Formats: sequence, structure tokens, C-alpha cells
Amino acid sequence: MVSQPFNLKTSVLLVSFFLVGFSHANSVKSINIISNGQALKEVTNIAEINACKKFSPTKEQVINFFNHAYPVENHFATDTRYSSCYAQGDIKYGEQLPGKWMLYSSGIATLVLNDGHSVNLFYEHNKWYDPNAGGYDEK
Repeated sequence: MVSQPFNLKTSVLLVSFFLVGFSHANSVKSINIISNGQALKEVTNIAEINACKKFSPTKEQVINFFNHAYPVENHFATDTRYSSCYAQGDIKYGEQLPGKWMLYSSGIATLVLNDGHSVNLFYEHNKWYDPNAGGYDEK
């Protein structure tokens, strides 16, 4: 997923949107899961690839994630809650912010808006199977 860096206006808009919380009008209106059970391309270990195939969040679980997730810094996604297992798809919130997402089994997602801007989101209390559970450094 290619993303453009934030400009200040977009950053403030996105962070405000997620921090204020979702009203009924701003909750997820549609989710499409394009693929589940994927492993990052750099993963070559067959056992890890096979474990990732078991990461298969449901549509309801993905909606719950995006309705509760909040923005986090990039290093949190890459250092603290890294996962090689992911699902991906597209999303629409109300009448605004359509985009594509890549959701990792660790509870981190990258949301790339149709205008190219992106944000990393986190929500910990998910009910899906995480092949890496217990392997996260909770610093």
C-alpha cells in the first residue's frame, strides 16, 4: 500500500475524527474483505506462512475494530505490535473517508484514504484468532 505523507490539515482532521469517537453518522458504513490469512512478502518460513493462513477476521470483527480503533505512531505498529499476518479490504465511514485497509493480527491497521493519506490505527480487544498472540512486547 503506497501512502502519501500527512499534511497538517489532513493530520488534524483524521486525528480529530478518530479521537472524538464515532457517532452513528460516522461509524463504518461498509467493509469489504478482499483477502484474509495473508503473510508479508518478506516472510519465507513455511510454518509462519501457514500460521498466518489462520488469521481470518470476520466482517463483524473488522467493523468492530474500525469503530473502536484510535491513531498510533508508526513505530508502535512496526516495533511494539509487529505481526506478519494480515487481512485487507476497503472501507467507508458514513459519507466520508473511503479508503483501503491492511489489518494485522496484532490489532494494528493501516488505513489509506482515497486521497493517498494514511494513518495507523490500534485496538487491542479483538476476538479474532491471532497466530502471534503472546508474542507482543507491551512496553
